[in-house]
Amino acid sequence: LEGRLFVLARHVAQSPATLREGYAVVPEGQRDVSRLRRCFGCLVLRGKKCVLARDADKNIRIPLDEAALKETAQQAAVRALAEACDIYPEEFFMLQNVAPAVYYEGSTVVSIFC
Repeated sequence: LEGRLFVLARHVAQSPATLREGYAVVPEGQRDVSRLRRCFGCLVLRGKKCVLARDADKNIRIPLDEAALKETAQQAAVRALAEACDIYPEEFFMLQNVAPAVYYEGSTVVSIFC
């Protein structure tokens, strides 16, 4: 058949015109994911405790920041932690085999590394 693929079928089912239960069409104008703000943070665990930061309103939070120009997501997370908690990057290490936890906060995508 000289590298060609032939598909033989007796019946082709039409896909339903509606979406599956629990799914919805994204409204027009919200399909451009490059417009979403992206923040990166780092959660440091020390024994049974974790390192958190206080914001200007004295609320405790995981340190987050946006990536600077030519900065990777992990570099932004390390910088956010170092600046907010006065920790040198040499004092901790990132777990390479643990994927970041990702969640959406309004129109912001937040990635937390460990």
